[in-house]
Amino acid sequence: MTRNSMAAFPLCLALACGGEGGGGSISDGSNPPATGDPGPGEYQEGYQTSSEFFTRMSQPALGPTHRMMRIWYSTNVEELPPGGPFTVPEGTVAIKAEFDASGENFLTVVMVKREAGYDAANGNWYYEGRLPDGSLASDPTPGPAPLCVGCHDDSPDTDYLRGFDIEN
Repeated sequence: MTRNSMAAFPLCLALACGGEGGGGSISDGSNPPATGDPGPGEYQEGYQTSSEFFTRMSQPALGPTHRMMRIWYSTNVEELPPGGPFTVPEGTVAIKAEFDASGENFLTVVMVKREAGYDAANGNWYYEGRLPDGSLASDPTPGPAPLCVGCHDDSPDTDYLRGFDIEN
């Protein structure tokens, strides 16, 4: 797979920015343990029409980063309460497509819940960016990206899935 640079579009902008840090549970520590089936564990081309993914968004909407976006999730979390609290099982995938002013997808950002211990301080999430052709972006480096972690650390009630309650 070809790795391309997306320096002009930091991942932080792709999934929403928050503060510093990155705890592991809601403020009182009462997030329930992960239950349910594991998710697919990786980005899948064709997620928009795949039976393994769902969205609560019928069209792109303005997201917390002031960009138009639409988010899909692996169906293993479809029955979770939109506002939490919950902890998702390993392999859960969130895919956020971001759109420019003309409505063209310029970046797709992927979150994958990894095994316990991958990045425990930040919920064990792996992040990656995808360019419109589906190729993996290299800037920032895929993994427990600090830019992404900083954007999601204020959403521990939904296991860092910041837009889980957005629907239209």
